[in-house]
Amino acid sequence: MALAIRQLCRLASRQVQRPRTLLSRVCGSQIGQDHCRYLSLHEYQSIQLLEDAGVLTPKGGVAETPQQAYEIGEVI
Repeated sequence: MALAIRQLCRLASRQVQRPRTLLSRVCGSQIGQDHCRYLSLHEYQSIQLLEDAGVLTPKGGVAETPQQAYEIGEVI
């Protein structure tokens, strides 16, 4: 029984072809298998980009010292 199920799964997986996107063609991979990543942002950078585009974002800030963190917390 297990052998029949395994063979059926193999047959089904051969017949199902995943759609290829332009990104998968450029990167040479199937969807969901490999990631092609060209941009890496920190959270504070992405929030700044969203704010510049007029998107409402949660209030916050970037602190380098405990004192700065306290001051940002007071403003929020």
